[in-house]
Amino acid sequence: MKVLGISDSCNLYTGFGTQALMVMNGFQTKGVEVEQLGWWSKDEIVHKGIKIFGLMEGENGYGTLDKIIYHCNRFKPDIIFSLGDLHMIEPMFKAPDEIKKRWVHWLPIDAEPYPFMMHEALAAVPNLVLMADFAKKMSEKFLPNAHMIPHGLDFNVFKPLPNRVALRTKNKVEGEFVVVMVAKNQWRKCLDLAVEAFARFSRGKNDVRFIMHTQIMSPAKLRGWYIPHLVKLNTDDYDPELPRKIQVSSSQIHEKMLNSVYNVADVFFLTSAGEGFGIPSIEAQMAGVPIVIPDFTTGREFVLPDGKEENRTGELIKIATNMIQSDAGVKRALIDTQDAADKLEKMYRSWKSDKTLIRRYGENARRTSILKYDYNVVITQWYNLIIDIHRGIGGVNGDYQAQAMADTAVGDIDKPVVLEEI
Repeated sequence: MKVLGISDSCNLYTGFGTQALMVMNGFQTKGVEVEQLGWWSKDEIVHKGIKIFGLMEGENGYGTLDKIIYHCNRFKPDIIFSLGDLHMIEPMFKAPDEIKKRWVHWLPIDAEPYPFMMHEALAAVPNLVLMADFAKKMSEKFLPNAHMIPHGLDFNVFKPLPNRVALRTKNKVEGEFVVVMVAKNQWRKCLDLAVEAFARFSRGKNDVRFIMHTQIMSPAKLRGWYIPHLVKLNTDDYDPELPRKIQVSSSQIHEKMLNSVYNVADVFFLTSAGEGFGIPSIEAQMAGVPIVIPDFTTGREFVLPDGKEENRTGELIKIATNMIQSDAGVKRALIDTQDAADKLEKMYRSWKSDKTLIRRYGENARRTSILKYDYNVVITQWYNLIIDIHRGIGGVNGDYQAQAMADTAVGDIDKPVVLEEI
């Protein structure tokens, strides 16, 4: 069997890039021949045994339908696997039927409620795979045939390390309660609320540290923040000692080094307005770190695996209010910063005393994350799914030809306006 992947190039250290690499490598271990069409890349390269062809043309990082058809005719894949937001894979909606029926798309839905404005596009994906329990449950009435496969991680990479004390000394945080956040500096991660919540919590404390693994200044297109400005605002409002308590780690690092960052932490902290999955939360859990995250989208299934209190891995932050994302017709959750500060305070008190609560949450986090999100568990689910799809559609016969698109525009300027009831 042959599988052609389409996503962020596998050599890019992004959420989509690393997960595409995981799935492609996983297919290889099952004897599947794979290649990838990589977004935001122009070059033809081989990365970790995967041949990657760049799709980027000019400013278009996602490529064109003609280019996708060309590579389908060259490689003749039995299955086309893509991963990303729907707008990233827009050319596939106009693909020839013979290509489209082989298309499997892994989609993050990162807000609530069900995105009705996207329903037509969601329903048009022949084999749709969601990546979180909340998304599957929220969508089952509207997308009854959608599958759910979560992201996967290697628990031999993300794990508790025996030299945590030495790591703390090396990073000059010995004797401090360390809060770690790993997040892209974009509007959806709400880093402004994170800094405010930490400042509310840190006031009057001399033994706390907030390590933010993010960009100091957001790229303009991500509409994020300038971290020093956030620190200045919250220094004035909440904690005059805040600047010495916050550090930013902005360089791109490999997974083993990222695991060492989690191992310095006492708590992982996230303030996102919505997550389609939330890879850093599970990375932290596999490293045995308790999490404090919003009670929205994937928050509840991460903090209360299987809905069981005895499996609790951390604390859920209350939502103060919602804003409507107008282009998608969904709600975005804005956390209650005082409640977030209170949840950090609860973890801090455990750290200051016998650490029983932190240890219990950390042990639960490691155990439950491995059961559901281990790389091998996820790859087995993916392999079984593509085998089932391939069995139903058969092999490739001949070349794929672009289909002529009908012009649906009609001259209706003389027709009366129809007023519709809502």
